[in-house]
Amino acid sequence: MRNIPHTNPIQFRPMPFAKNNQDIALGLASDTIEQDIRTVTAKNRILIVEDNLINQKVAKLFIEKFGYEADIASNGKEALAMFNHGYSLILMDLGLPDLDGIEITKKIREQNKHIPIIACTASGESYRRKCLDAGMDGFIVKPLMIEELKQILDKFLVVKKTH
Repeated sequence: MRNIPHTNPIQFRPMPFAKNNQDIALGLASDTIEQDIRTVTAKNRILIVEDNLINQKVAKLFIEKFGYEADIASNGKEALAMFNHGYSLILMDLGLPDLDGIEITKKIREQNKHIPIIACTASGESYRRKCLDAGMDGFIVKPLMIEELKQILDKFLVVKKTH
């Protein structure tokens, strides 16, 4: 038997962000995103309206990594019951089991014209116009990419930087 000298094993550190769902599994991340982490002094709360458990977890992970708080509504009825509880932004899936995201948006707009609602859907670009006409403020195509989500959050949420 050969005597192999003892060496320290390679140590991997978990990365706080990933470019896509595959990168999450691999633990990879973009240096640019990692360098752009900001401390949020006043927490913004985001409502994630999504019925898919994996998509819920990915969106919540990304949002919380940016320093925001996130709650989840798994269907349209929950979203309508929750939207007025102090949220700064809503990420809205279109294909929900009870009501679609466009229908929910129209109902929210009857009561609240100001909260930004961002479509977050696998339906593709062909739905963009329909979402904007319903009163949504932005559009993200799934799978959720962290760079795109960051741009949306930066555009619609006021963040105070601390150094």
